[in-house]
Amino acid sequence: MHFLGKLIAAAAVVVLTGATYAPPATETLSVTISGAGKARANVPCTWQANVTGGTGNYTLAWSGGINGAPFSNDQYAATTPASGIFYITVTATDLNGETDTATKPVMISATAGPCLV
Repeated sequence: MHFLGKLIAAAAVVVLTGATYAPPATETLSVTISGAGKARANVPCTWQANVTGGTGNYTLAWSGGINGAPFSNDQYAATTPASGIFYITVTATDLNGETDTATKPVMISATAGPCLV
């Protein structure tokens, strides 16, 4: 009877060697863009990437029809063109390689306010 008690206790211990484990993300990676959706022509504007979920330490890649540059890793700055609808896109990649992409249309006109959400 005493031996059986030790056997049960030993069976409850699992030992893994040579295994790797990455805990699953608590949420799916998601990125959105906040900032101007309408802007007057030829004014400076900035847009912000908002990342949630995934596994921390994100990298962001910005692109789009408005000729600008990342202001910081999570902000994009550009002087708006003369007129039209342009799109700003950001792709977020998390530590595990999961990606999500967001695109924001920006309407440019001579009569719009400086940078309006």
